[in-house]
Amino acid sequence: MRMLPAVAFVSVIAFGLAWSGCLVLVGLHALSRGPAGTPARDVLLCLGIAAIAAGNFVFMEVVADRIVRPARHWPIDAVQTLTALSMLGGLGAALSIWLGATA
Repeated sequence: MRMLPAVAFVSVIAFGLAWSGCLVLVGLHALSRGPAGTPARDVLLCLGIAAIAAGNFVFMEVVADRIVRPARHWPIDAVQTLTALSMLGGLGAALSIWLGATA
């Protein structure tokens, strides 16, 4: 069975919106949890920032790039690269805090 291109386009957009929205909500939830001043709170802050950045990155890659194809220039690539680096930086910071707290 062959799917119509419009149905495939809409389903990819809907899936991307749901995926990025869930990542942002999980990130916001992680930012609001944990007792203040503990290593667990620091890890949750880093993971929350990483999850929000990941949601932003997924939205840009899956949804925005499909809707606004002509805008694919170096500023868009720079924003996507900075978002990916902040996601990886948050994950790296969370890992280093967690390893420092458990070692």
